[in-house]
Amino acid sequence: MTRYSYEAIDDAGQKVRGSEEALGREELIDSLRERKMFPLVIRKVEAGRWRFRFSREKRVSHDDLLFLTRELATLLSKEVSLERAVSIVASSCGHEGVSRLMADINRVLHGGNTFSQALHGHASLFSRFYVSMIQVGEEGGVLSVVMHRLALYLERHRQVRDAIVKASIYPAFLVLFSGLSVLALVFFVVPKFAQIFQDLNQPLPLPTQVLADCSAFLGQWWWLVLGVLAVVWLAGARWCRSEIGKVTWSRWSLRLPLLGRLYHLMELATFARAMGTLMESGVPILRGLALAGEISDNAVVRRSIDGLYQQVRKGRSLSLAMRDDPFFPPQVVHLTAIGEEVGSSGQMLLQLADDVETKLEHEIKMLLALIEPVTIVLMGLMIGGIIIAMLLAIFSINDLQ
Repeated sequence: MTRYSYEAIDDAGQKVRGSEEALGREELIDSLRERKMFPLVIRKVEAGRWRFRFSREKRVSHDDLLFLTRELATLLSKEVSLERAVSIVASSCGHEGVSRLMADINRVLHGGNTFSQALHGHASLFSRFYVSMIQVGEEGGVLSVVMHRLALYLERHRQVRDAIVKASIYPAFLVLFSGLSVLALVFFVVPKFAQIFQDLNQPLPLPTQVLADCSAFLGQWWWLVLGVLAVVWLAGARWCRSEIGKVTWSRWSLRLPLLGRLYHLMELATFARAMGTLMESGVPILRGLALAGEISDNAVVRRSIDGLYQQVRKGRSLSLAMRDDPFFPPQVVHLTAIGEEVGSSGQMLLQLADDVETKLEHEIKMLLALIEPVTIVLMGLMIGGIIIAMLLAIFSINDLQ
């Protein structure tokens, strides 16, 4: 898929600008014409230009997206027309990026296009899952209900994110402060201490000499160390973007000690909440699996969900398809089977997502609580080792005297 920027004229004679991904220019032209827009200019977006050109659109954060979704859901539930609801949000939000976004969407709506078609021009902000949910609401005449479900989905996602961030603040500060303390000793204290012994023409003890040599190397070749780290980082990032790298890294990330389990729970909760939201909104199970599989960036998880899709397509139930995949633990399989038996699979998946997210938050807090003493001990050993190496040199002076 290639991203193109375009300028087009809608039915109202107004100029519309946007960007979309398409297999080629012809496909994009056909897509625009289906939405009753006449394309004027179509350009292939370069990576660097895309970041610069659409940096303003990126300023609309996850919290802003939650705000406009909740506001639109509230207005639509009060039987306010969609175009008026979009105009109200645009004028009352007090956020330049959101106002510009909603004004652009409103222009497309005035041209006779649907809400989901208007969101297609802002693919960097609205995921395919979001747009598909809107399209389902439009087709079923329950757009306000779907908007409420999307708001709940985004709200729960924000709650989990905020809980993780709050629990990570103290350990992150501890690691940062400890690292800066070690760097200050290595770059400022140790060189001056070694210079004193050099002026006295006194040999340093072996541990102190090793510490002084490391300090001198980092002080002289710090740019080389940073360059090597940058090259390794860029090479690793490029490898992770390759097909082999994606699959390998996805498999490793799920097998990492401690972190692998957390990542597994996070992916499982995301799938359960997305699938439950889709099914509760009336989306067929096959279409729901296809959309839920696109939310995850993990190649192994997407392969597992695709396996579910293929099994359900052949006529198997969702719980039986889960049973053959080790990604889904027995608890998930049993609860899904119960939901199928009582005819409330969507509600059961949402409840499962709540349980998994609660467990995830608890385990993250436990892990961060373990990180604190471990960090203190490791930093204490490093700083203590530096101090002991310096004391050995001081004691050696006393021995010489």
